[in-house]
Amino acid sequence: MPGAGFFPLFLGLTLGGLSVMLLAQSLVGPASGSMRVWPKQPEVFYLVGSIIAAAAIFERAGFLLTMTLFLGVAMSVLGKMKWPAAVALALVGSVSSYLVFSRALQIALPSGILPF
Repeated sequence: MPGAGFFPLFLGLTLGGLSVMLLAQSLVGPASGSMRVWPKQPEVFYLVGSIIAAAAIFERAGFLLTMTLFLGVAMSVLGKMKWPAAVALALVGSVSSYLVFSRALQIALPSGILPF
C-alpha cells in the first residue's frame, strides 16, 4: 500500500519528466513552420528565481515567512501591486493558508525560525 508521499512524488516525477522532455524539444529546434517563443518580460525570470529561492529557504525559514516573502514578491512583480498592498495581502494569504493546513487539516508545516 503506498504511503502518504506517493502521490506528490509521482506527480513531481511526472512533471519533472515532462519538463525535461519539453526542454529537450525546445533545445533541439522548433518544428518546421513554427517559431521559437522566449519570454520577453523579465517578470518571468523574477518568478522563476523567486520559486527557486522559496524552495531553498523553505525548511530553514519556515512556511509562514517563506510564503509571505514569495507571495509578496509575486504580487508586486507580476501583479504590479504596490509593496504595502502586496505585503498585506501576502501576509493574510500566508496566515490563512497556514491556519487551514496546520490547524484544520493538521498537516505539519515547517516552523523555521518562528516559534509557532
